[in-house]
Parts: sequence; structure tokens; C-alpha cells
Amino acid sequence: MSNPETTTKAGPVDEQQARRAYIYQTLAALFYSPAEEMGELLENLPATLEATYPQLAPYAADLLAEFKEQQQDLTDLQVEHARLFVGPNTLVAAPYGSIYLEEGRKIMGDTTMNALEHYQAVGLKASKDINQPPDFIATELEFMFFLGHCYLQTQGPEFLERQRDFLGQHPALWIEPFTEKIIEGSTAEFYKLLAVLTQQFIMQDMQALQLAVG
Repeated sequence: MSNPETTTKAGPVDEQQARRAYIYQTLAALFYSPAEEMGELLENLPATLEATYPQLAPYAADLLAEFKEQQQDLTDLQVEHARLFVGPNTLVAAPYGSIYLEEGRKIMGDTTMNALEHYQAVGLKASKDINQPPDFIATELEFMFFLGHCYLQTQGPEFLERQRDFLGQHPALWIEPFTEKIIEGSTAEFYKLLAVLTQQFIMQDMQALQLAVG
């Protein structure tokens, strides 16, 4: 995605919405296994947050610095990503909402199905190429990016309402314990910073959406 500052000429409201969508897209990408192209997304993140939620920009700057230190050889980050989120051993920080929202920490529970219903309500279908349940952290963040893109394309207030509802019913409900697991269990400063930034952004954005939509 191009720099969000140039994605719209419709005015400050649309520019703000474009920045929000970009941030969700970037955070989602960072929860996949580290790859060199993540650096390009991260380059624009500090300035984008500075123009959106400025108090969060320092986290993004530190995150970018951490990534640059590892960029020549991402092996350590890739190993840590697998240990935290993938396995094959017990996951340090399972990246699925149902683990934190369902009794017994089960996967594919009622909350998982509810996330899927949100996706289906706007015409999205599960891809056979994606080996993750619907409440995977990156999928939920990507959905917020998608809803932001839909709003920019249509100016339909229902897409802001959908963002508020989905964020409040899903990521905002489990991001705190997920973040705590990463902070307690990770050996990589990169993932600790990513967890804190994601949590802080979700909570800030939840407040902003509540004010904007009611």
C-alpha cells in the first residue's frame, strides 16, 4: 500500500481513515512470519501514527529500529515468531481470540464463529489458502483494514459502525491478555514492542470509533 498521506484527496476525514486502514494493514502483516518486505511497511508507520495517534509514534519508531537491527538476518525473529505463535510445541502466546474468550481455552468456539459471521456479512468467504481460524490476530486486523477500505470507497457510515462493533466484540476483548503473554514469554524486544503498540492502538481506536459513531 502506498503512503496513506497520498491515498485520498477528499479531505482530512478521509486522510484519517486512510491512515487508520494503513496501520491495521501494517500491524496485521507483522504478525506473520518475519520477511524482508515488512521493512517497507514499517518505514511509514511512525509518521502515520504521528498524524493519527501521536502518543503511539515512539513505539513505532522503536519497532522500526528493532527490525532494522535484524533485517540482514531474520532467522532469530523467525524462530521466535514460531515459538510464540506457531509451534510445534505449546504456544507461548496463542494468537487466537477464542483461546482468551472461550471457557477451557478452546479453538473454534462460538466467538470464532461470530468472527466468521462478521466477515460473511460483508461478502467475504474463507480462503482455502489460509490455514488459520477466523479469529487469528492478523485476520482480525486485516478485516479492520478491509472495512476501512470499504468506507473510503463508499463513504458509507455502516462501515464505521461495523468497525466499531467488530473491534469491540473481538480484538479489543482479548488483546490485553494476548499482549501480557507476549511480554511475559518473548525473548525478542521486537515482539514485545509489537504487542504493546497493537494493544494501545486498538484501545485508542476503539475510543475514537465510539466517539465518531456513537
